[in-house]
Amino acid sequence: MRGPLAVLASLTIAATLAGCGLGDGNGRESARPSGQPAPTRGPVTTAEAIPTYPQPSVATSPLPALVGRTGTPAASLPAPGQVDGRDATAVARAVAQTMWTVDTTIDATRWDAAQRAAPFLTPRYAESLRLSPQVAAPGETWSTWAEHKSVTAVAAASADDLGKPEDTETSAFHAFTLTVTPTGRDGWRGPALTTTVFVSLERASAAQPWRVSSVRAAD
Repeated sequence: MRGPLAVLASLTIAATLAGCGLGDGNGRESARPSGQPAPTRGPVTTAEAIPTYPQPSVATSPLPALVGRTGTPAASLPAPGQVDGRDATAVARAVAQTMWTVDTTIDATRWDAAQRAAPFLTPRYAESLRLSPQVAAPGETWSTWAEHKSVTAVAAASADDLGKPEDTETSAFHAFTLTVTPTGRDGWRGPALTTTVFVSLERASAAQPWRVSSVRAAD
C-alpha cells in the first residue's frame, strides 16, 4: 500500500511535468491555443512541496568476532573414538563436557570450545555454530579465568529426572547438570559454576551413530 507521502510526491511530480509542457502522460505535448501565453505558476504551497526525508543513518561496521587460536586444551576431553556412538547418553554427555571445557590460553570465548565438539554434532548444527562466533566480550568471570590462565574441569550428572520425551530409534533427549570448576596455571582455584543443559540427538536409522542436533543451557 502506498503511503500518503508517496502519493503526494507522485501528484507533485506529475503536476510539475504537465506544467512544463512535457506531455500529457500519453507521449503527446499538451495543447495550448495559439497566441495564448503560458500559464504562470504561483508560489509552491506546503501541500505541493516535495516531501523531504531524513538522511539515511551511516552503517556501522560489524563487531569483530572473538576467535581464539589453534591449539589443544590442557584438559582431558572425550575422544570420538572412545565414545560409543550407539549410546545416546554417552554422546550427549561427551558434547556437554566438551562444550564447557575451556582453556583460556587458547580460547577467546566458549565458542572455541564448542567447535571442538564438532565430531559429535550433526553437520547442520556444527555448521550453524561455526558461522556464529561470539562478538560480545565474554564477561567478568571469563576475564578472571583468563587472568589466571585457567582451564575448566567439567563434571556432568544426569538430569533426566527433570522430565524428557521418550527416546525413539531416531531421536533422543538428555539433560545434565554441569559443575564447571576453573583452575589457574598459577595455582588459583575459582568457585565452581553450575548449569543445566538439554541435549537433543538424532540419527537416520538405528544402524547409524547418534549425533547431537542442539544444545540448550538453562542457568
